[in-house]
Amino acid sequence: MKVILAGGGTGGHLYPGIAVAQRLVQEFVKPFFLVSDRGIEARVLSQLGYEFIEQKATPFMGVGVLSKAKTLAGLMPAAGAIAQYIDKGDKILLLGGFASAPAAIAGMMKGADIYIHEQNSVMGLVNRLMSSQSRRIFLSYPRTKGATSRSLIVGNPVRKELMDGKLKTEQGKQILVLGGSGGSRIINTTFAESAESLMKAGYTIRHQTGEKMYDETVAAYERNVDSTDKRLQIEPYIDDMAQAYREADLVVARSGSGTVFETMYAKRAALYIPFAKAAENHQYMNALSVKELGYADILEEKDLNKESLLAAVNGIFSGMAAYRNRLAEVQPKDTAELILKGMGIL
Repeated sequence: MKVILAGGGTGGHLYPGIAVAQRLVQEFVKPFFLVSDRGIEARVLSQLGYEFIEQKATPFMGVGVLSKAKTLAGLMPAAGAIAQYIDKGDKILLLGGFASAPAAIAGMMKGADIYIHEQNSVMGLVNRLMSSQSRRIFLSYPRTKGATSRSLIVGNPVRKELMDGKLKTEQGKQILVLGGSGGSRIINTTFAESAESLMKAGYTIRHQTGEKMYDETVAAYERNVDSTDKRLQIEPYIDDMAQAYREADLVVARSGSGTVFETMYAKRAALYIPFAKAAENHQYMNALSVKELGYADILEEKDLNKESLLAAVNGIFSGMAAYRNRLAEVQPKDTAELILKGMGIL
């Protein structure tokens, strides 16, 4: 029996799988990944030493009719290509994203046991379609739209190095800016335009731009401030997120579920700027779930500009004591262990 972790296209789908893989290794079980060919998975998994196969898979949601047709036409060939890696009785955990579809089809063809983890507050298309074929569905959020009665609420798996968050002993004014693994142009641009005001107000900024948007973001900053200022750190990608969270006082980010759970477990206040075009507005719903708990605030894209950003940041810091008091009570779940128990592996 093999344990196969399937999904990807973004870091938000990859990193929960890595958290599950870390727990599998503790049980001397070697995980196997089926991921997209977009590049981030290959780079990260190679660094970590996990075995993986890249799949030719393209997005279905958020694209035009011709792109949808191309995606559908490529599904069966992609499933056939990876079926050779799957045997009857293998356990497949679908992690969401367009890269999970070929693995789901191949798993049904070969008689594998299929499980689902839905990271977001709205069930994704592949997960919804596969829910009737799965043995169990694991959810991150209690009010997940599209969930069935066979679902189990477990939270979102977080890598072990990010599980042991502690409040900072001394409150500073460092902002960590994250736009997701691919970056966010609107967040990058707005922070560049706001940098002078933020730095004059005493804030320092560490900004992950996304690899493809690094040069343009540096140029945008240079139109407003000295990009070599020690109060400003601009990076295409941050590998050591544990250290980045430890140094941060406030996280400003998209609200993919992985980021939401990592930030919550790091016990850092957050300002979430949900991706407005996320399927069924699931990023807003992710952010709302933690805003209601008093861990974060939300600034929607339609309201985002340099004035609203500065006001939102100042507002969180002025009420930081209340955020810290609530975050101090956060108790991380070992979601990876809960999932593996639900799959009958532990």
